[in-house]
Amino acid sequence: LLIIIITQFQITYKVFNIKFPDEFQVIIIALLGFTINMYTIGIYSGLNLPKGKSVINDLVGSLIWFILVYIYSSMDVTLMGLCLIFLLYNLILLVINLIYLRFNNIRLIGNNDSIDQKELIEFKKYSWPIYLTLILIALGSNYDKLILALFENNYLLGIYFSASIFPMALATFLSVVNFLYLPIISSIYANGQIRKFSTVSAWTSKWLSCAAFLFTFILFFHSDQLLLLFFNSEYMVASVSLKILILAQFFHVSVGFTGQNLLAMGLSKVQMYIRILTLIFGLVLGIILLIMWSINGLAISVLISIIFSNIFQILYITRVKNIRLFYNSNYIIWLLAI
Repeated sequence: LLIIIITQFQITYKVFNIKFPDEFQVIIIALLGFTINMYTIGIYSGLNLPKGKSVINDLVGSLIWFILVYIYSSMDVTLMGLCLIFLLYNLILLVINLIYLRFNNIRLIGNNDSIDQKELIEFKKYSWPIYLTLILIALGSNYDKLILALFENNYLLGIYFSASIFPMALATFLSVVNFLYLPIISSIYANGQIRKFSTVSAWTSKWLSCAAFLFTFILFFHSDQLLLLFFNSEYMVASVSLKILILAQFFHVSVGFTGQNLLAMGLSKVQMYIRILTLIFGLVLGIILLIMWSINGLAISVLISIIFSNIFQILYITRVKNIRLFYNSNYIIWLLAI
């Protein structure tokens, strides 16, 4: 909301002589709708309403996006047009989410009179690092594109960005399972069932590794064919980068929910600090490796940053909190995958 106000009243232009393009303002408004949609998904998770997540946001949401893009592809493609399509998609999905919440008698804005003030204060202390962490995750997931936008031309940015779409399919495993995982693992930890906590974490990461391996194998060994199928020979420049990014996402998925485990244990600040360090580390390393090896070096920095972040989170849980996250079967599967 603050960014919308700043852009609408041209505060940055009047003070710093920086003018944002119209497309930027449309995207920011669209992201406001996107944020509220993410908020509703959190409500679905907390109230055990899986249909709200899987049917509305995954199935119906994907169908709406596909239809809008398909219709627009038959028209003259412009950057503003694509931004407006993104805005329309988020608004349609927002309306559907609000209708679904209304049918389930759920209010987005409630009365705080019935809430214990001490509990509310504790909740706020726990929550604010999560909000900041979400921002850091968004920046950390796209810092490589930001670096390219600053130091390279749009042509190279477009090729790299297009190639990076395929590895993100692996991250879908985490986003889908996390909807069910976080409430369950939080309840287990709250009840003091540490052994069960370890078992669920190990079991989840084991099967995530198995499921992700098949897709990783296909994407890795057929990356060139995918680039030619969806794009053209110009995009073969990003072939090596694509392979590196695929390996990065496989590692991220196969170790399971390291960040969510920290949240389940009430360690939101720890995750925030790790994300801050990871973002700074990734930015510095990304710039250095981009200079050395172009987009391949940038992809390597993404791989190293993901390993860096996950290992830090794993070490904190296993060494500081003395909670086991993996069993022998996990290590066997990783060795077989290699």
